[in-house]
Amino acid sequence: MTKFGLLLPLGEFATPQAIAGRAVEAEAAGFDSAWVIEDYYSWEAFGSLGYVAAVTERIALGISVTTPYVRSAPLLASSAATLDQFSNGRLILGMGRSSGTMLGQIGIEDRKPFATMREYTEAMRQLWRGGEMSYDGQVVKIDRIVPDVLPVNGKVPVVIGAIGPQMLELAGEIADGVVLTG
Repeated sequence: MTKFGLLLPLGEFATPQAIAGRAVEAEAAGFDSAWVIEDYYSWEAFGSLGYVAAVTERIALGISVTTPYVRSAPLLASSAATLDQFSNGRLILGMGRSSGTMLGQIGIEDRKPFATMREYTEAMRQLWRGGEMSYDGQVVKIDRIVPDVLPVNGKVPVVIGAIGPQMLELAGEIADGVVLTG
């Protein structure tokens, strides 16, 4: 079954009212999802979708995409679980490596993208199950964390932003979907 999503306003012309208003319009028009892009020097995705969650009821809320390099795996899992709770289970978490150029602009090194994507996805899913967990990967290191906030349905769908064939293959292996870019 075909589903339709809408990218919400972004950039210098976006306002809180424009972002939320477009989501309300998309929901009323029957769209299945409303999406924001996490841009590291513009509107922050989790805050934006928190506001959108408060003014909508059924439309799925997607992040297209955030990079794991800006948050630790437990913080990203907690951010997603929190937003999922506030939206009553409507979050779709998009994760991607971003670009080396964009990461460089904010002082972050593009390191081990495939291990990072795999380990973040695995660690977050373990955290979302609840209870004490540890993880010892190449990139993700977690020592006996017990999360306080869990997703509404015990998990958040994870989609991966992928461009090249290797990342597409990894997305097919570990993700619930893929976000393609032009």
